[in-house]
Amino acid sequence: MRLETQAHADRQRLFRKYLQDITDRGLSALAGCASLARLALVNCHLRVLPEPGQWLPALTALTALDLSGNRELALSEGDAAVLASLPRLSTVALRNTAVKPHTAAWCLLGGRGAAG
Repeated sequence: MRLETQAHADRQRLFRKYLQDITDRGLSALAGCASLARLALVNCHLRVLPEPGQWLPALTALTALDLSGNRELALSEGDAAVLASLPRLSTVALRNTAVKPHTAAWCLLGGRGAAG
């Protein structure tokens, strides 16, 4: 039973690394999607937003961003500032993340963040 548990844990680690690699490379491609209104990056095992200054500012039509379920996700003040600069962004869902209300990043979102 122990070997099965270890093999399962190893597969989970590899899967998370694979998802992280895809996410790190893939999000920069969103810079060409200026008309994107909603983006859900739910349960992607994100710990940080990969280079948000490289792709988020181009999403000028974005109204909702769902980052829920990324339990280890932390937003820096810089990440939050990039999000806060998006002209139409009204909702950032942060349920089940490491981002907590009343942190500097949360305050920079100016009430747009929704935790649970």
